[in-house]
Amino acid sequence: DYWHYHYIFGEKGAFKEKKLGDQMARNIILNSVIPMLYAYGWYNNTEAHKLKAIQWGAELVAEKNTITAGFEEAGIPNRTASDSQALIQLKHKYCDKKRCL
Repeated sequence: DYWHYHYIFGEKGAFKEKKLGDQMARNIILNSVIPMLYAYGWYNNTEAHKLKAIQWGAELVAEKNTITAGFEEAGIPNRTASDSQALIQLKHKYCDKKRCL
C-alpha cells in the first residue's frame, strides 16, 4: 500500500495504483529468484535446485536492452534469459575493460 501513495521514499503523493509489468516481473525472477534458487542449491548441495534454476534461465524470454542489441547486431544470438545474462556478463567483464578481442 505504501507505493500507492509514494513514488519516492518519504515523499507522500496522491494515490496512484501501481502494477508490476511483465518485463519487470521477468527481471525480478531473472536477477533475484533464479540466483537465489541456485545459491540455495549450492549451499545445501542439492542438484535439483541448481538444475531448476538453470532450467528456468533457459525457459525465460531473453532480456532486450542496448547491451544485448549490440551483440545481436554482431550476429550473436540472444534467445533465452541465460543468453542475455551471459552477454551482459561478457560486456562488463571483457568489453568494458577493452579485453573483447
